[in-house]
Amino acid sequence: MTTLGALVDKASEAEKLCEALQERISKARAVAKALPRRSRVYFEEWCDPMISGIGWASEWITIAGGDDVFAKLAAKQGARRRIVAALSKRLPGWQRQPAPR
Repeated sequence: MTTLGALVDKASEAEKLCEALQERISKARAVAKALPRRSRVYFEEWCDPMISGIGWASEWITIAGGDDVFAKLAAKQGARRRIVAALSKRLPGWQRQPAPR
């Protein structure tokens, strides 16, 4: 963001915006830390095939107080390396887990 601000001759504004966003993230972390429990979260980037979320999605889940159920996949480069279907065969009962529909 600061690079873009510098490119459009708005470095000062970009820096202020970054500081404000960092403050909001810090507040979100503090609220999340005080939660009585951490929710397990699956972020689906694509449904066919099932592809788990990329790194930034996993990071935001953590900031918000959740645990990304496929955090290890989130670190992998490229969607093909984050396909859940093959992995789900090794997780008996995953289809019976309660989830919003």
